[in-house]
Order: sequence, then structure tokens, then C-alpha cells
Amino acid sequence: MIDFHSHVLSGIDDGSRDIQTSIAILETSRKQGVSCMVATPHFYADNDRIDSFLENRARAMEQLDETIAELNLESRVPKLFVCSEVAYYPGISESNVIEKLTLEGTNILLLEMPFGDWRQSQVDEVYRLCEKRGFKVVLAHLERFMTRENKKYIKEVLDMSKSLPVYVQINAGPLTDWKQSRKLVKMFGSGDAHFLGSDCHGMHRRPPNMGDGMAVLVKKLGRGFIDELYKKNVSFLREAGLEL
Repeated sequence: MIDFHSHVLSGIDDGSRDIQTSIAILETSRKQGVSCMVATPHFYADNDRIDSFLENRARAMEQLDETIAELNLESRVPKLFVCSEVAYYPGISESNVIEKLTLEGTNILLLEMPFGDWRQSQVDEVYRLCEKRGFKVVLAHLERFMTRENKKYIKEVLDMSKSLPVYVQINAGPLTDWKQSRKLVKMFGSGDAHFLGSDCHGMHRRPPNMGDGMAVLVKKLGRGFIDELYKKNVSFLREAGLEL
């Protein structure tokens, strides 16, 4: 399976605290059945300077790659891709820097929508990112925003995904929560959810948990569903020009 959302890079955000933790995350993820992991450090336009962020991200990725090679771990860890978890900010659909924050320079953008009550203008910007700018927008951990107040906006983005390249990423953890599991499993089964992510930040705080999430999906939807979801995820990345 592909872990589409992780904070495995060390020293760049509130994720992995050091390179040893990053290696442990990777090895544990591999044991859980993860073959590919997307590193998605947080990017906050209000706090981060784009050039500094990109330099720090490249440095963290290089350090991790070098350590994997030095320890001969290539066959024991998932294949790594670099991206960013870009927090929504007003005017993002007009921004000239977000191309630099996409998945490996493709048009795939992992977007974290605002916490709290959404507004129509925010959903409209998602539309413009796809329709006007040509991005494939993956909405990070959509389950976190599924409140009563956001119900109509959630429906709007799910409807949008039927005709525009808008995709939904769900975190593995909530699939094991009886309060959320049924709804999230239904989203995967109906095709409203497209990617699973651990959103892991360390080995003790928010550890890798893709195995737990996949186990729930296998139990509820069957092994064949997981295999098909993996094929769709691989096809999505390959269509963007990435080699797995």
C-alpha cells in the first residue's frame, strides 16, 4: 500500500525528531505492508519562507536517503517521494509558489483545508486550483473536517471530485475508531475516498499505523478492495510521471 501522508522527514516540522526516528518509521511502515511513502512536511504560508522551506526539505530528504544507503536498507524500507502538506491560505489559487510544493514536481498538491467552519470562498479556491490552474488536489485527512457545520461544503467537494481532479485522503487511525469507522469505510467503498495515509509523526506520538487501517478495510471491504485501491494509487502516480 502507498502511505500518502507522513511526517517522516526529520528536523523540518513537528514530525520525526531525528534521523533514527525516521529510519524506525520507515522500517515499521514496511513491515505493515507499505511499499511507497510520501513525505509531506507542513508548509504554512504565514510562517514559512518558500526558499528556506525548500532548502530544509531537500536537506532532510538528502540526509535520509544517505542514511538508508549507508545502512543498506533499500530493500527494507518503502520507496520515498517528497511532497508537502500545504495549509490553505486565502488566495492560494492565485499563488505563484505552490508549484514548488507539489509531489516531486508534478501537478499533485496535498492541501490541508482550514480547521473550524469552512466558507464558500475556500471551497471555491479548491475549484479554481483544479479548473483554472490544472492541479490535482488531494485533500488531506478530510475526516478531520467532517463536522455538522461543514456538511454542505464536504458534499460540495465530494461532488466536485466526480468531474474535477479532486481527491480525498483519509488517515488510517480514525478507521479504527468506532465513532468514525463506518462512515469512512463507506467513503472508500463508494469511491469518495481515494488515498490512505498514516499521518505519522514519530514512533511514540502518532506512530505508523497503516497496517491497522488496512486491516479494517480488508475486514469490511475485502482483500480484493485493497489490491484494487493499490493499483489505482499506483496508476495515479504513474500517470503523473512517477516511477514506483
